[in-house]
Amino acid sequence: MMLLTIIDSRTWDGFRRSAKGIFSQLAQCDFPIRFINIGDIQPEMMSLIHEHQLDDVVKMIASQPIIQLNEILAQCDVLFIQKGMPDEGKTDTHLATKAIDYVASGKPILAELPEGETLSFLRKYATQLFEVSVNQPQQYHQQLHELYRLWKENKLQVISPSSEFYSCYSCEKLAHDFTQLLEDVTAYKFAESIKT
Repeated sequence: MMLLTIIDSRTWDGFRRSAKGIFSQLAQCDFPIRFINIGDIQPEMMSLIHEHQLDDVVKMIASQPIIQLNEILAQCDVLFIQKGMPDEGKTDTHLATKAIDYVASGKPILAELPEGETLSFLRKYATQLFEVSVNQPQQYHQQLHELYRLWKENKLQVISPSSEFYSCYSCEKLAHDFTQLLEDVTAYKFAESIKT
């Protein structure tokens, strides 16, 4: 039987990164769906799967080397990214590197994210973004249903990101920026040591 397959590669901590939101929604789906999680398998995560009666829906795979991970990711329909809410009065100021990889893949992205750096990045560069929130369960369910509809109609496709994305986030550009940063720090420290 063919299933809409959503995948995520992470180890959940149950605090900022909790599977409760996605699992509570998956438990309500009345269409064929599968969620694959690649990461450390923890007893708390298995308890959550049993609690929501998702033993036939959620598949846990232990952490994989990058080659095997890429092979598994290539077989999925949708990539899932999640972050918990930042502390009260603060915003999410950290761009998850996973978001860069997800955009580069061109696959549809299901994002359970607070306002902030990662969500802004995905809004700018993702070619197919489906935003959800645990605070809006009805909308969350509708987005999952829309993903299923598009998948069933064979409309979930891989769409390459813009040339602007590649000019800002290609491996070469990021490596160059990092090298430049190291050179700047080294030159600054050398200059400071001469002063003293």
